[in-house]
Amino acid sequence: MTATLPSELWLCIFSYLDLEDLRNARQVCKTWSELINCDLLWKPRLLARGVSLDCMKLDDGEHEHEEGVSNRWVQLGLTYYGNLASNWGNLNFEFSTFPRSTAGVAMQMPFVVWTFKPSDANFVEVLRVVNGEMAKEARLPLPIRGAFYTDDSCSPCMTFNNVFAVTMNVTIIIFKLKDGKFSFAKAIEFTGSGSCFSTKDTEVTPRYIFEWNESRTLPMCSSFCVTDDVIWFQAIRIEEGEPYRRTMYVWNYNTSTLLLNVEVRNFIGSSKDYAFLMTKDEGFSIYSLNGNKVWSEASEVTSVCWNNFGCAFIEIGGYPSVKAKFLELPKATSTKNIDVPHAVAITLHKTGHFAFCLRLEDNTARMNCISLRNGGILWDIVAFPIPTPSPVFSTLFCYKLDVVLGKYITLLGMDDSLMVGEWNKLHVYTTSRGKKLGTINIKPLYELQHLSDE
Repeated sequence: MTATLPSELWLCIFSYLDLEDLRNARQVCKTWSELINCDLLWKPRLLARGVSLDCMKLDDGEHEHEEGVSNRWVQLGLTYYGNLASNWGNLNFEFSTFPRSTAGVAMQMPFVVWTFKPSDANFVEVLRVVNGEMAKEARLPLPIRGAFYTDDSCSPCMTFNNVFAVTMNVTIIIFKLKDGKFSFAKAIEFTGSGSCFSTKDTEVTPRYIFEWNESRTLPMCSSFCVTDDVIWFQAIRIEEGEPYRRTMYVWNYNTSTLLLNVEVRNFIGSSKDYAFLMTKDEGFSIYSLNGNKVWSEASEVTSVCWNNFGCAFIEIGGYPSVKAKFLELPKATSTKNIDVPHAVAITLHKTGHFAFCLRLEDNTARMNCISLRNGGILWDIVAFPIPTPSPVFSTLFCYKLDVVLGKYITLLGMDDSLMVGEWNKLHVYTTSRGKKLGTINIKPLYELQHLSDE
């Protein structure tokens, strides 16, 4: 194939491809390979995923045996994702453990944020992943807690790799990446009356947590999403003789503006653009990260997932009715039914129009690949047998599906009464035909934090 268009126009066309598609497009022909072997295409995509030149050591000349590959960012992309694909394909893993003093861990490549119980340590540690190892990057001091704080929580939250938050009771400390290093940016205090205030001092971490009127009932706060200017946090009020009240606040800490205040049942998760939650009055709801409601449906849902095109979920109706559905975003006009009966888990390919469903049929659990364009089933396999058939509802919260690198499906079973066994096993399949590659054993005490590399 010859390039009949100017190189600049080809680069513009290729700029719409993600990393996985770029790697595949290199195989089409020599001309495409030469055009794609350009740092201008690879560098911004790698940096967007938190992959930089200091994430791994490149051997001199690595991949240079491939004609036209001499740019360092191209080499990094081919080597980094080549190693990842090889590790997943061969089920070659190492696990990292954290001591009992750990309060929480949050991760966005290439950073890991590690907090401790305040009674053990009054700082947050930032680690950087380099060549698969976690190297210490920084220790950042946290405020000293007042004597009236009895809760020993210290929870980290990280949605993007350039900012993170640490929540201590009603105080949220925000750190931002500047000139390659994290430093204190803001402290936010929840007043307990539905409002907040943010510090203006951005020079040093405040030594003491803000003063608090001890006669008030302290709510319990947790952060769920943080951006360059907005924090999503939940406050749980515990009044004697009253049920818990969970309220989600969206606070712009740069302008000290409250963007959203809504009673919730639980926060499901967030993508780079949207937050997914169950509200008390409207059921399953989707909001922009700035607190604007995008869509809601008064229904019970489980197995919520999302990709570049929308989100999917399993709607729980009256027993035994369950429906797998897909909602295109940002259009968010109406949902599309995914024709898979008795679905118990669903996930989406991150860059393709495909859904993968786990469903029950007689004495087996089957996995399907479905086209979201036409609804057709592309493949159907037996994932595992079920010795004793179980009602669909009893298994709706027992499985977690995910897609890694666009090539592999992971299935985590969380109910050892079924054969998928043993919630401490992760089963790996290929996305192309559903071939099972094997099982990864996970020690029972591990809390599995999965970050898809899409």
